[in-house]
Amino acid sequence: MANSSPQKEAIANYRADIARLLAAVAALGVERFDRPVVGEWSAKDVLAHIAAWDRALARGMQELLAGRRPEFASYVEDEFNARAIEVSRHRSFADVLADVKQAHAALVEALEHVTDQQ
Repeated sequence: MANSSPQKEAIANYRADIARLLAAVAALGVERFDRPVVGEWSAKDVLAHIAAWDRALARGMQELLAGRRPEFASYVEDEFNARAIEVSRHRSFADVLADVKQAHAALVEALEHVTDQQ
């Protein structure tokens, strides 16, 4: 990206990555949303995982800016991932899809508001 800051470039890349992921999930077709696509994880599980981490990272940025250690720094990754997926098990695919989009938007917004001085 010409005349772009590293921050803007990172945000653009992040938006492109999530767009590719959502396109890949859409291409699976409704009948495959709950079938394993990565190990034992379904597309819904992958999206729930990403949404949970996006929310944790957005909160972590706010914690860092407030001078606190981010809560996610103390997470046991496998436990966090398992909990995120378990919480989504009862939710519809549409709810999880909406959640990942909202979590992504919240993280992008947090990234956009970080200044070079921070």
